[in-house]
Amino acid sequence: MKKAYQGLFWSGLVFPGAGQLRLGRLLSGAAYITGALLGVGGIMYSALQRIPYILEQLGPDLGQGTIDIEKIVKLSAQSSRIGNSPLERLSLALIVGCWAVSLVHAYFVGKRLDLETVRLEGNETPKA
Repeated sequence: MKKAYQGLFWSGLVFPGAGQLRLGRLLSGAAYITGALLGVGGIMYSALQRIPYILEQLGPDLGQGTIDIEKIVKLSAQSSRIGNSPLERLSLALIVGCWAVSLVHAYFVGKRLDLETVRLEGNETPKA
């Protein structure tokens, strides 16, 4: 498999920056991975901020020792709409941006490595 496609595969289907790591570009791979993980962390932080609200709404039920699953599902659905806060929007944009830029970068890095391999083999143009 050509390195350009390997980079696309790893960055597109595994994780942003994985293609760069696979192609030996450790610094850029680590940067994309860090950006995506910061975005995931922002979404997780925002989700954890909703737990006190859910527990407050369930307080009377929990005090009686009963748990109404339907009520938990309803409260979770109401409070889990991603994109409601600026942090969530920024986090989603960071994840999507890292993924998109990582895909393009991994492809071009792989393409450059493919061309270098062809030149080292003595061919002047890559085979299709």
